[in-house]
Amino acid sequence: MIIKGNRRGGAKQAAQHLLNAEDNEHVFQVEVRGFMTNRLDEALNEIYAQSRANKKIKKFMYSTSINPIEGEFISDEEFIKVADRTEAVLGLQGQPRAIVVHEKEGRRHAHVVWSRIDENLKAIELKNDWPKLMALSRDIYLERGWDMPKGLKKWHERDRNNYKLSDHQAAKRRELNPKEVKATLRDLWEKSKDLESFQTALSEHGYQLAQGDKPIFMLVDKYGDIRALHRAISVKSAYLKARLGEPTTLQTVDEAKANIKAQQQDLQQQQTDLSQQHQTQLAPLKTQLFDMKIAHRKARYDLKTFHDERQQQERTQRQSQYQKGLKALWYLISGRYKSLKRKHEAEYQESLKRDRAERHALIQTQLKDRADLQIPLKAMRERHQSERLEVLGQSQTIQPDLDRNHTHQIKHTHSPQWEL
Repeated sequence: MIIKGNRRGGAKQAAQHLLNAEDNEHVFQVEVRGFMTNRLDEALNEIYAQSRANKKIKKFMYSTSINPIEGEFISDEEFIKVADRTEAVLGLQGQPRAIVVHEKEGRRHAHVVWSRIDENLKAIELKNDWPKLMALSRDIYLERGWDMPKGLKKWHERDRNNYKLSDHQAAKRRELNPKEVKATLRDLWEKSKDLESFQTALSEHGYQLAQGDKPIFMLVDKYGDIRALHRAISVKSAYLKARLGEPTTLQTVDEAKANIKAQQQDLQQQQTDLSQQHQTQLAPLKTQLFDMKIAHRKARYDLKTFHDERQQQERTQRQSQYQKGLKALWYLISGRYKSLKRKHEAEYQESLKRDRAERHALIQTQLKDRADLQIPLKAMRERHQSERLEVLGQSQTIQPDLDRNHTHQIKHTHSPQWEL
C-alpha cells in the first residue's frame, strides 16, 4: 500500500471530502475514536475547537491516504491495522482519529485523520513523516509479496508524470487526464534546446510562458489556468534557468491571460460541441453505472438489515437459555451461569466474524462487477481525451511575446546534465 500524509487544517472541508458520496460510489465510516461524538463532521470540528485554545496551531490535523494496489481487496480490519502501524511510526499513538473507506471505479482506499493536539493543547511534532511513511509502505509491499513501484524502491526512479492534487483538480475541470497533460509537457521540455524552441512547442499545444511575481517561469494554458513551470514538469528552477535564461524578459501572467482570452471564442464553441457529443456517447454507460451503484447500495442495506434481524433472533435465543427464579440461583452457585455466559460470548464473537465475512464477500463481488464496467468506461474516456487534445492542437496557435522588454535573449547551447 502507498501511504501518503500531510498536516492540514480545514475541519469542515476535510469532513466534506471524506463524506463525499458524489465522487465516491460508496463511503464507509469505519472508526471514530477518542471523540465525544461518533459523527465524523462533529469529531473534526472538535479538533478545530481544541486548536482554538492555541491560535499558533493552524494545521491541527494529520491526514493520510492508504492506497492498495489495483485488484487487491483490503478489508476494514486490515485498514485499521495499517492505521495502527502508521500512528506508531509517526508518534500519534492514542490520539483521536477517524477512518473512512472510499470505493470508486472498482477499487477501495482509506483515509485516516488524527488530531495533532496533545493533552497540553500543543501540536505534536511530526519529524521526517514522509520518509517514515515511505518506509512503512515498502514494508507492507514486501510482507504481502506485491510488485513494488520503482519510485517506492528508489525515489529518483519515481514516475515523473505523477501529479499533485491541484493539477488533478485543474485537469478535472477541463475533462482532461492530468497524467497525460504532464507527460505532454515533459515531452515538450525534453525535446527543446532553448527558450525559443520551448516556447514554440508550447504555443503549438496552447500554452504560454510568463513571468510570475517572483522571478520564476509560469505556465498559462488555454483556459487561463496558471502554474509554476518547475512544478508542472518536475524540473528544478535552476535547471530551467540554465536552459531558458531568466524569466524577467517574458510577458506577465496577466498579459498572457489577456492574449489567450482574445483568441478563445472559436475554441470554446468547438469544445462545447465536443463536450455535448461526449456526454451523449457516455450517457448509456453512465446510466448503467448509476443503476449499478443504486443496486449495490440496496444489496448492502438489505444484507445489513438481515444481519441485524438475525443477531436479534440469536440474542433472544441465547437469552432464553438462562434460568429464572431458584434455578437461576442454582446456576449461579454451581458455576453453570459463568460457563453459559462464556459460551454465549464465544458464539456472539463468531457471529460477528460470520457477518463480516458475508459483508466482505458481497463487497468483493460488487467490486469485480464495478471493475468490469470500468473497462469500457475507461476506453471511451481515453478516446474522448484524445479528441479534446486534438481540438486543442488544431485551434489557433497563440504567439507569445518573446521580447517584451526588448532585451537581447542569450541562448544557452549547453545545459547541465541531470536525470529526468
